[in-house]
Amino acid sequence: MSNIDIRRFVDINIIHNAETVVNSTRDTVVLLTTEGTKGTVNVFDNIVDLLDTLNNSSYPNTNKYASIYFNNGGAKIKVIEGIQQADLATTIASLDITEIVVAYTGEYDDIKSVAKTREADATIYGINQKILLGRTNADDEDSVKNFAVKYSNVVGAEMTIAAYLSTININNANAVKDYSFTKENVEQESNNDEVLGKCLENNMNVDMYLASSTMNLGGNLKDGLDLTNEYVLIILQQTITEKLLNLLTEKLAGSSGVNKIKTAISSELGRYANCGYLSLDKSWGSKDKNIVYNNKTYTVIEANTPLILGYHIFVVPLNDLSEQDKALHKCPPVYLILADRYGIRAVTINGEVI
Repeated sequence: MSNIDIRRFVDINIIHNAETVVNSTRDTVVLLTTEGTKGTVNVFDNIVDLLDTLNNSSYPNTNKYASIYFNNGGAKIKVIEGIQQADLATTIASLDITEIVVAYTGEYDDIKSVAKTREADATIYGINQKILLGRTNADDEDSVKNFAVKYSNVVGAEMTIAAYLSTININNANAVKDYSFTKENVEQESNNDEVLGKCLENNMNVDMYLASSTMNLGGNLKDGLDLTNEYVLIILQQTITEKLLNLLTEKLAGSSGVNKIKTAISSELGRYANCGYLSLDKSWGSKDKNIVYNNKTYTVIEANTPLILGYHIFVVPLNDLSEQDKALHKCPPVYLILADRYGIRAVTINGEVI
């Protein structure tokens, strides 16, 4: 038998295909601190390493924020030093899209102002949204998109929100749950029903003693939308984008390409049903959802259609693609209907005794 390695001439190595995995975790939150040296950035996954690096008189507030974060089960924290009010908006805008949750050791009004500015910016939507965190011990009736507030007298108390969001992994079954009634390791506010009522009315989160535990009460962003749902919705838009971008590199064409796009979206949304974000027991409303494209009306979804998968996908027929979109090699418009999770926060029971 020849001792010549014939792979010199014909070299074949066939392996099983490894599908590109889309990262579904967003376990690193960003802490912008006014303390330290501007431009210094560190990432920590435990409080011991953080205190070894930052434990001196230059970082008193940074350490308070980080301690609350890790004491409440936070995963990783990216500390960016020396960020003053003038640097705040540009620093947040420069963050990677996967860095969604951002806290700031500076003034409440400063981070709130950035949140309001971002809300008014039409270019900030979908995958490049952030959830900014703030803390106040005063009434705040303002409605602000993607702004989560903790009502507290404790410096850094908003990091309990960051810790909770950092642990959500959509690869895990039933991982997406309401932030309200989460037990937390932080000094509670006094159990004042008037304070609680104002917090809930104004969509602020507050820690109080209930059912033998200190827990967060609330669960919304300042605009009244569910905090957890909106956070996961941002991740959903990012992972579907990544999934479709990978698919486009396969040089899709024609109806088979459109079908692959629809299949990829369905596959990705299946994970969001499994993790608990999508609800399987909702139906579309009482009216048909219609859209107009290329001077033609289409029914995206009919009234009262059950969303048994947690979603509904409609794609405009390929043959109806406009000449303008054909010239740009666009896929036909895709419309996605999602049924997100509904968290029950109160129960009213009426009855009679005979």
